[in-house]
Amino acid sequence: MSIGLQRLFSLESPPLDFLFGIGGVILAEVVFYAPFVVRPTLASYATLDMRLIEAAKSLGANGWMVATKVALPLAWPGIAAGTILCFLLTLNEFGILLVLGSAHLVTLPIAIYSATTPWISICRPPRQARS
Repeated sequence: MSIGLQRLFSLESPPLDFLFGIGGVILAEVVFYAPFVVRPTLASYATLDMRLIEAAKSLGANGWMVATKVALPLAWPGIAAGTILCFLLTLNEFGILLVLGSAHLVTLPIAIYSATTPWISICRPPRQARS
């Protein structure tokens, strides 16, 4: 996409530079781990008792009140499970960080990996290629 925009607008450098930056790491983590949050959340909303929602509407609650006072508290265990699962998986992930991260972006998994493999220096910037 970035190369396509570069060619379309005749730019010298790509406008979206996600490689070796925090933006690329965040985008990759969100895309990779979104299903781990969405599946428990949707399962939690699918098991809601519709009679409770209908009862809240019949008692005069508007859509926002039904969502915040009835549906959200009932679905909260699934939302919390998805959030905790995603947090634990991203805390343990270093594959995406090794591919897309930069030498200046050191997170806990990268620090642990660097400490356990002292002969590999990830925190050191790569040597410049000679032309």
